[in-house]
Amino acid sequence: MIHYTKESWVKYLHNQVAPSEREKMEIHMAHCDQCLETYLSSLEETDLVEMALPSPDFTNQVLGKINLPRTSPKLSLRAKRKIIFKYYAVAASITILLMLSGFFEAIEQIPNATAEIASTTGRVEQILTSGWSDRLMDSTIKMMNAIEIKRRSEDGNEN
Repeated sequence: MIHYTKESWVKYLHNQVAPSEREKMEIHMAHCDQCLETYLSSLEETDLVEMALPSPDFTNQVLGKINLPRTSPKLSLRAKRKIIFKYYAVAASITILLMLSGFFEAIEQIPNATAEIASTTGRVEQILTSGWSDRLMDSTIKMMNAIEIKRRSEDGNEN
């Protein structure tokens, strides 16, 4: 098995190795404990903080690449009025479209439908609460009478 030198691992850390060789080194490091130790020791000796810090002119480079307008364009009073008129025209068009489709009438009928449902629910509750116990009692008595009649007729047939 071929082992990589510490210099090779330092080059690996600084991205100075070809991509194909880099892949071979990673595969080898996964299977070779000795090279893993060499890599870790070279990692400790390398000043990674220095590698991670951006260059001193980093901010100037980024700001130079951003193309932001320095000031917002000033609109004349006429241009502002034209934009506002467009918004009002769109709002009025939408309102007319909704009026013609009957949308507002449908919204107007929602409270009436809700009130009708509530009153129907109230009537059903009154019917159920007032007649429920009576109907239950009547059906129980009828069932008991039918059982009694059936029992008497069976007893009468046996005598």
